[in-house]
Amino acid sequence: MDDLIHRVSSLPENSMLFYLSIFRDGSGKAFRSPDALALISRQANAPIYSISETYMGSGIVGGHLISYSAQGVRVAQAALRILAGEEPEDLETTEGSGNHYVFDARELERWGISEKNLPPGSEVRYRKFCIWEAYRWRIVGVVLILIFQTLLISALARSLRKQRQADRALRDAERKYRTVADFTHDWEYWSAPDGSLLYVSPSCERITGYSSGLFIEDPSLSREIVVPEDRGVWDAHHHDGQEELKFRQIQFRIRTRDGNIRWIEHACIPVIDEQGEFQGFRASNRDITERKNAELDAQRHREELAHITRIITMGELATSLAHEINQPLTAIRCNAEAAQRFLSSPSPDLGEVKQILDDIIDDDARVGEVIRRMRALVKKEAPRRDAVDLNETIWETIALVRSTSLLEGLNIRAELDNDLPTVRGDQVQLQQVTLNLLMNAIEAMKDNPLGSRSLIVKTSLANDRTAMVAVTDSGKGIGENVMERLFEPFFTTKTEGLGMGLSISRSIIKAHGG
Repeated sequence: MDDLIHRVSSLPENSMLFYLSIFRDGSGKAFRSPDALALISRQANAPIYSISETYMGSGIVGGHLISYSAQGVRVAQAALRILAGEEPEDLETTEGSGNHYVFDARELERWGISEKNLPPGSEVRYRKFCIWEAYRWRIVGVVLILIFQTLLISALARSLRKQRQADRALRDAERKYRTVADFTHDWEYWSAPDGSLLYVSPSCERITGYSSGLFIEDPSLSREIVVPEDRGVWDAHHHDGQEELKFRQIQFRIRTRDGNIRWIEHACIPVIDEQGEFQGFRASNRDITERKNAELDAQRHREELAHITRIITMGELATSLAHEINQPLTAIRCNAEAAQRFLSSPSPDLGEVKQILDDIIDDDARVGEVIRRMRALVKKEAPRRDAVDLNETIWETIALVRSTSLLEGLNIRAELDNDLPTVRGDQVQLQQVTLNLLMNAIEAMKDNPLGSRSLIVKTSLANDRTAMVAVTDSGKGIGENVMERLFEPFFTTKTEGLGMGLSISRSIIKAHGG
């Protein structure tokens, strides 16, 4: 046996062994054939094959093996059928029945043979127990769950860390905000997303008469002190703030605790943390009562000056207007005297009398229209914001200028856009601006020959929100040195006049958003 073992341990490369059986070696020593195979297999340097399943586990690689146990079962089943009465020749036989491909996993691994190269349906025995092979999908599932939980825990930890940092930053910001707001002259506050007030500066009591504690206890107090006429502005501002997070500014009036009215300029900005979450609003309320009163006083002064300018303009037109009124008045008197004569006759011509009365009515309407236009310009009223037909306003102004016969040979042409929409404004003020421009244009053409005194008034739509009125004359134009000072108050090139017409006209147009 020793000699055999020595020989199988030094076989050439790419050799293989085929084992049938060994029961006794050359020295006469007896062996169980599987035991002899085991001794040889341990020392052999080549794989061992056999034909019997009996040697599986003793060192053979495997192969298409004869299973004696399967053959015995098959023969026993046939014998039972014969004993049951079947004829032997009726029994079906199947070639190779009971033989199948069987391999030893340990030997396959030893000789580097992959299971992928085995015939289909092969049975591999003696695999080493491997948790991975036995519970692969369970292990994969557990690992995936652990990975998911790890990622989830990491994400939560990171989120909590960021939240703590954001809360700390928010507290720091609030502390700094309080430090500044406590000593500011304005009324500052910080509101939470739910509308509650987190902080109100002490200045609120100086402005409103109510302490900061009252505002924090009852946030609706901020709206209640707004005068009823301005609550719509406050409500719209509050609603827009919830819909659109951006800086916003409004002005409104409040009634203080002692009953006084104050103007407030309110500005607020949303507070967004590092995660992009909305944390409420920071707001600042500034008392602008003095500034607003100054603006209102200035506006009243402008209105007074505009009124005076209109009266002065009417003074410039007075002579021509008197002539324009006297003509229809004279006609009315003559027609009335003629009607008296007709009616005093024995058989008056009533048709002629009716015609005379119609003429009187027409002349009266003519006088009334002139007076109405004059009164509209001279009458002192508070500015209004109505829907104004700009074309109609211009036509009335042109009619007023035409009726005065200010300039002999004056030709006024109107090129008005019929699709021009109405504008929001004060009709009297807009008519004053138009009249001022027309009067300046007429003044500029006084030295022109009779045939070249033309004036064009044109309206158009500059864009979706702006209407434009252009007045063009055939005068000699304006010098550059005059152009630079054209809108300066009290600057004029006329021998008479205040030099306020264009300045006031400009302020009126600016007040109308132009």
